[in-house]
Amino acid sequence: LNKRISTFVSLDKSFRCTSEILKFSSKFLDRSFKIKSFNRKGDKPEIYMAEDLSALDEMIVSEILFCRKKNYESIGLICKTEKDAASLYQHLKGRVDIQQIKSNGKTDLRGVFIIPVYLSKGLEFDAVLICDADQEHFSTADDKKLLYVACTRALHRLNLFYTGTVSPLL
Repeated sequence: LNKRISTFVSLDKSFRCTSEILKFSSKFLDRSFKIKSFNRKGDKPEIYMAEDLSALDEMIVSEILFCRKKNYESIGLICKTEKDAASLYQHLKGRVDIQQIKSNGKTDLRGVFIIPVYLSKGLEFDAVLICDADQEHFSTADDKKLLYVACTRALHRLNLFYTGTVSPLL
């Protein structure tokens, strides 16, 4: 009479990002977990090294301007921590129109936003710039999960920037 039947459903298809972003991001997942792309094409994510913080700021501003020319409505600059996000905001606030997200209260994501990775889960941006993809910020198993979250916030464009030594996870 009261027979219960369970069914296992695997959600393994991504509709959010391009196949190139998904392929790049999958390196941060357990090898046994496979996600299929909806097969939307785009640019391959790139990793850029800056000689110092000043050069890093220049590269980030250039990328923001490029994304604006491509008419991306939302651009997310993702940093590992709130402290890193605040520091980047101080560097860039006089150079480009930018907002810092400090809590989950932001609903209209039109413009350029700086956000720590822990607040980015569930959000999506036309373009994502990961601004501190160095060994100091991303090197542990937990960091691997954070990089997956950060990378998969991008819908159309993803690029990573760093100074010093690149993250060994990349």
